[in-house]
Amino acid sequence: MNNHNEVLQADGFQIEVIRTDRKKTMSLKVLAGRVQVRVPRATSATRVADLVTRKAHWIREKLLQQQSRQPELVKRYVTGERYLFLGDEMVLQVEPGVTKQVALTDGVLRVQVPNRVRKREQYVGRAVQEWFHAAAMAQLPARVDHFAARVGAAPAAIKVRRYKARWGSCSSRGELSFNWLIMAAPAVIRDYVVVHELCHLLHLNHSALFWAAVEGVMPDYRQHRQWLRVNGWQLVV
Repeated sequence: MNNHNEVLQADGFQIEVIRTDRKKTMSLKVLAGRVQVRVPRATSATRVADLVTRKAHWIREKLLQQQSRQPELVKRYVTGERYLFLGDEMVLQVEPGVTKQVALTDGVLRVQVPNRVRKREQYVGRAVQEWFHAAAMAQLPARVDHFAARVGAAPAAIKVRRYKARWGSCSSRGELSFNWLIMAAPAVIRDYVVVHELCHLLHLNHSALFWAAVEGVMPDYRQHRQWLRVNGWQLVV
């Protein structure tokens, strides 16, 4: 008999359900940005939905990992190169100086490099990344404080680091960690990530209750999540 396919609308992604007489157990696969679940033909819709709910976090991680493997925009850290900061474009200006200084003025990110420096591009790259990290350290705790009362939860600690395949995380100890690259995204996307992680303090999963908590604070969160999935690979520093 031919396989019968159907599409299940999950929260944030689609699942292609393939019913077949060849399968005796359910199996889930994420490949090239597509999610498929193969199940025995008689499997109930409830059992399929339960599987998707239990594996939702794993599915999102796989989708994000595959997205992150897209060709990366390579930065050279030279004058004239363009970067995003809170969604706005800024131009890099490398200048001679006595000490390392980085400052953003009128859309120009000026990096001063001492004459003694030989590997200038590497030096400038570290300076730019340190500047983004500092901006995240300065702004993200304030945004967490801003939304904490509305979410009804506050973290035990806030950390900023560089992740390869996620924008933030929440530990079982109540600690929130954020990828400083999110500072390249528009402010509302940054805030979505903050709200997302704060809501994990209430629900350390991606259950319906979790997404209801996110929606209660940010009703349009779906479009922000979709923006990250489509454009996240471009947030390169």
